Amino acid sequence: MKYLKLQIIILITICLILPFFFQCAKSQDESSKNKSAKIASAEIKSTETKSFKIKPSKIKSSNIKSVEAVTAKNTSKNDLAKSYQRKGITLAGKLDYDDAIKKLTKAIELDPELTRAYFYLGYVWGEKKEYDKGIEDYTKVIELDPEHATAYVNRGYIWKMKKEYDKAIIDYNKCLELNPNYQRAYYNRGYVWQLIKEHDKAIKDFTKSIEINPRIAKVYRRRGNAWAEKKEYDKAIKDHTKAIEVNPEYALAFNERGYVWEKIKEYDKAIRDFGAAIRIDHEFTIALNSLAWLLATCPDSDYRDGKEAVYYASRAYKINSDNTNSDILAAAYAEAGDFKNAIKYQKEAIKKAKDEDKAKEQINEYTSRLELYKKKRPYQEKLIESTMKCVLCLRSKEKPLYDKMIYSICGKHWNTLIMSIDAMTTANEDLKKKLDKARSTSNQTNDKTFSPGDDAR
Repeated sequence: MKYLKLQIIILITICLILPFFFQCAKSQDESSKNKSAKIASAEIKSTETKSFKIKPSKIKSSNIKSVEAVTAKNTSKNDLAKSYQRKGITLAGKLDYDDAIKKLTKAIELDPELTRAYFYLGYVWGEKKEYDKGIEDYTKVIELDPEHATAYVNRGYIWKMKKEYDKAIIDYNKCLELNPNYQRAYYNRGYVWQLIKEHDKAIKDFTKSIEINPRIAKVYRRRGNAWAEKKEYDKAIKDHTKAIEVNPEYALAFNERGYVWEKIKEYDKAIRDFGAAIRIDHEFTIALNSLAWLLATCPDSDYRDGKEAVYYASRAYKINSDNTNSDILAAAYAEAGDFKNAIKYQKEAIKKAKDEDKAKEQINEYTSRLELYKKKRPYQEKLIESTMKCVLCLRSKEKPLYDKMIYSICGKHWNTLIMSIDAMTTANEDLKKKLDKARSTSNQTNDKTFSPGDDAR
């Protein structure tokens, strides 16, 4: 009984004391939490103050460049170089070459071994016709990567533009050593062979290019030109026709097939092809001039049309008034009987040719036509061919009958021919004497037709 009372007293005491302990613990816990929250808040404020401690004056003057500078601190140098490189390549693709050069140059400054930056910088210099700088950058690409086949191709192209054909061939050869199936290298090397009159080698390279990729129209056109140079006109026509099949809107292929038709005296087909080229590109001055020249100077009078020739030549002249266009416009006016304008534009052609430092032979040719126009004679292709044959004949050391030879060549065009020869040979006194002798014979014959006989070779 005594122990029971004691247990009851202890239990009552515990019940009275426990709530008090729980209340103290709760208060202490809340106090601890509040203290932690205050400390955390203070740390956050401290961090915010340190992170954004920027003077107001600096914020106002900041711009894109300062942002790039801040970004650069958090970006590796190499990544920044590649960023400039990407921007430069994009700008080059948009033909913004000046800004492309700035970005690519900056990329190289940050990373001097950035091969692609040098490569595209070389490309941009080539497009801007600053060929020496282009060669320098492509050479750097090759130093960094000796097996970069495209760098050799592109440097070869620049050598070609500088007319250093031997160096171009060397670069194309090297490219093909690295990659024997590089189509563009065969095409480019073929074009260089063509420029230096190695037409068989050109044809071989163009053929290889076609084997690798038979769907590139310009390769057929180039090979067609090479066949034409070899006077294999059927093969030339076939290749130009194939180029047109691959690209039906290929104005240049139509124009060059027209040249071949003209060579083999298929004048109606030539006119048709020149016209097709003009329909594809209304401002294609080459085709406009091709058609104008044929209409003005065709040896077959059935195809000559001075009025139409003036129309097409005038269109070309409005687009580009260089010496060639002036010369063709003059020939058109002469065929139309307007010798005043013919003389005007021929003089202009001569002046432009001299200003542009053209070859002496070209200037002499222009001058010979001017003399014809002054004597109210149009220029015709047949006459110039006849003139050259006569000059060769008269220079010969053999003893042909000059008068018979000249008449057999030019027939009723004797008087016009003499004027043309006079214009071309005024400096050759010996030749003039022979011409005078031939001319005196012509006065006696009174335009009779001679049979060349055995002596006319």
